[in-house]
Amino acid sequence: MRVCRTYHALTRHLFIVAVAVVVVHGLQSRAIAPCDYLARRYPGTPMLMSSVHPRTKKHVGDRLAAGAWRQAYGKTKDPGVGPVISGCEVHGDKIVLLFNTTLLASDAVLFKGYNKTNNASATQVLFEPFPRAFAEGNADKGPKVYDYPPWQTADITAGADNRSIVVDLSAFGPGAGAKVTGVRYARWAKVSHPLCCGNVDFGLTPCPPDSCPISGDKSGLPAMPFEAEVVQPMGKCKCVAPQVCDE
Repeated sequence: MRVCRTYHALTRHLFIVAVAVVVVHGLQSRAIAPCDYLARRYPGTPMLMSSVHPRTKKHVGDRLAAGAWRQAYGKTKDPGVGPVISGCEVHGDKIVLLFNTTLLASDAVLFKGYNKTNNASATQVLFEPFPRAFAEGNADKGPKVYDYPPWQTADITAGADNRSIVVDLSAFGPGAGAKVTGVRYARWAKVSHPLCCGNVDFGLTPCPPDSCPISGDKSGLPAMPFEAEVVQPMGKCKCVAPQVCDE
């Protein structure tokens, strides 16, 4: 699969065209042709070619199509991405995660459940000092730089409305809400670790697509990963740049 991105400098639209490339008997040039066409059509529009290799291509195509439908074609009543965190609030021994209602559009946050035995919530919390300066200074190196503190898996459940998820801190002892310093979802560094399938042996048991427990209700698009500091004593989130979640 090849992903071609063209950027229109005037309208600030992002056009995304996914084309499967078959490098057989010169077919590659035919597959890339739509990308070349879009790049030539709009002056000053660069083209970027890069490779992605998901096991199932349809999921990638669906997500690209949803993004293009909203971003390039202006269909703002429809969601272009899955739930995106906008902030959090600590209430007692719980963290309420809030998701961006503008990006949700007509959609809602869906909690699909997960295998608690396998610790498959894809959610972790931190009680050590949050490594903000280190994380922001090394953001280009990927999620591995965020892995050194002792993050711990936490249970989650549906929120009281259609735009929130609740992180349960009761397993971490009395006063955990006042001590928590960080929360993250679907974001840590073990390449062999199936993020949304918990403690299963990824070498023996594949982690199927759509295994993450949070998604859009109508769109089915997965929630965006995030990593946020919980700023005490206010109990509010502050995401690692460039992500913003301080609602």
